[in-house]
Amino acid sequence: LLREDGVIFISIDDNEQANLKALCDLVFGEENFVADVVVVNNLKGRNDKKYIATANERLLIYVKSDEFEEYGLDLPQAKADEYKFEDDRGKYRLIELRKRGGADTRKERPKMYYPFYVNPQDGSVSLEKSTSFPIEALPTKSDGVDGRWRWGIDTSKNRLELLFAQKVNSGNKYNVYEKDYLEYEGAIKRIKPKSVFFGADYSTDSATKTYRSLMPNADFDNPKPVPMLEDLVTYAASESDENAMFMDFFAGSGTLAHAVMSRNAKDNGKRKFILIQLPEKIDQDSNEYKNGFKTIADIGKERIRRAAKKITEEQNGKLNLDGTRPLDLGFKVFKLAASNFRIWEGEKALESEDEVEQTATLLRMLDEHVDHLSQASTPEDILYELLLKAGFSLTIPIDKRVMAGKDVYSIEDGAMLICLDKHLNDAVIDAMAATHPIRVICLDEGFQGNDQLKANAVQTFKSRSLHEDSEIVFRTV
Repeated sequence: LLREDGVIFISIDDNEQANLKALCDLVFGEENFVADVVVVNNLKGRNDKKYIATANERLLIYVKSDEFEEYGLDLPQAKADEYKFEDDRGKYRLIELRKRGGADTRKERPKMYYPFYVNPQDGSVSLEKSTSFPIEALPTKSDGVDGRWRWGIDTSKNRLELLFAQKVNSGNKYNVYEKDYLEYEGAIKRIKPKSVFFGADYSTDSATKTYRSLMPNADFDNPKPVPMLEDLVTYAASESDENAMFMDFFAGSGTLAHAVMSRNAKDNGKRKFILIQLPEKIDQDSNEYKNGFKTIADIGKERIRRAAKKITEEQNGKLNLDGTRPLDLGFKVFKLAASNFRIWEGEKALESEDEVEQTATLLRMLDEHVDHLSQASTPEDILYELLLKAGFSLTIPIDKRVMAGKDVYSIEDGAMLICLDKHLNDAVIDAMAATHPIRVICLDEGFQGNDQLKANAVQTFKSRSLHEDSEIVFRTV
């Protein structure tokens, strides 16, 4: 299910980390391994463990291919505060151009040692000495050893406008700095996550407190921290990507949905989520069961509802200064089930070698197939199965309308109409055709065996087409 530009995050502890890593190398390829991140989720450590008080779990990250593009994380406030200077290009901070650490001497990288010339009036620099740029600046280390710059001379030529020189103390020595701007091409600078996730927001205690503030009547062991999953959401998808889909195969308490909604609320994002959870039964003697939760899935659904309500309340307290669209916090719940339509199994008639028996079996199956809809199916059950078979997403907007006294489902603002009424007439056919849909689906049972009514419907939809070279696609099921 992973797209070519997709990424997968898998939480694991030390007991199975090695086996999981080997399995992922086999499935995704060693070349698509990104990181084995240490997540410090228990600052005190678990003292019940033998030998070592475990304080972390692991997070394996793999991409599907090199098409994946990471978007980084928000700049922490402490880092953002470093951008305390400002010019006509925006806020910036100063980063010393002299290399520090590693191969940082002239001896090791001789080509990275060269002079700049400083204009003492405004701090601008040049690679050529002149009356305007009379003072030489070299990458000399504090112990007097010749150092070297981070940039080669060609890079410096192309980026001179980003360089700035400041006098060191009271002498006539100048240091050269790079102007590192907070914004680039209209977007605030982001940072790459480190290989250790550390902080109170990532802890199990913090996650449990967040969960219990929403769900005081339904305990849940070791929920994931919302800030951690929100970071993964931020890292993996741009807010403007309408096709960004996050899937959790073990939804549990629904933390991923909470994280996606929370992040979208912050940056007006369009990311979506799919959560999958088996209807695992809850102990009937538990408080959760007594409070109306019969399965783990029930807990997850309620948690998402309450998280959405909390986010909505927080958003209502803010001014909509940028005129962005209202936040979509809705979700739909589906259960895996058998088809609502009886499946045609005509090949069973051929299992017998006797032609008379074959014919009898075939006639019996034909007779049974006349009533081919499950009696337990609701109109919505049938509607969503038809949408899936027609290639539509389950999240597509659906508008229920009344036409000539019959319920009609409008898909994609009327592009497709579905009427599941079992008693159709000319009036509802005319009403649907008058809206000029592209496709129309009705129940065959709705015509009650009236072939004339069905023939009239076909002609009505054909005559109401807006274009001579096309016609409304009409079918019955």
